[in-house]
Amino acid sequence: MFAGLPVLAQDSTSKVTSKINISCIQDAIDERDTLLANMVNDWASSVKSALESRRDEESSSWDISNYKERRFVQRKVWGDYGKVLGNANAIKKKERVRAWKNSSTIVKNVKALTPPR
Repeated sequence: MFAGLPVLAQDSTSKVTSKINISCIQDAIDERDTLLANMVNDWASSVKSALESRRDEESSSWDISNYKERRFVQRKVWGDYGKVLGNANAIKKKERVRAWKNSSTIVKNVKALTPPR
């Protein structure tokens, strides 16, 4: 039934690809992934520092002989850790969303500037 129809899928794809500014899209991908890698490094550094601080402060809290004072310090240590972790996660999410939006905007603009077939 379709044997007599020519197959033009390859031709149309190559024409569209040749009109799109590929280097601009590649730059957008590079920028996005660099931002994401930096975000992950910053997040990991922040969380690592918070964990080390929590470890040291909680460990030293056991030198306090008074139960109520020790529990007060331990709760404060865990609360501070939670705040740092929450802040780090919020920053990570904001940076991730920003990186993807920037990349998406660049790709959309490149496609918008691409002349129609």
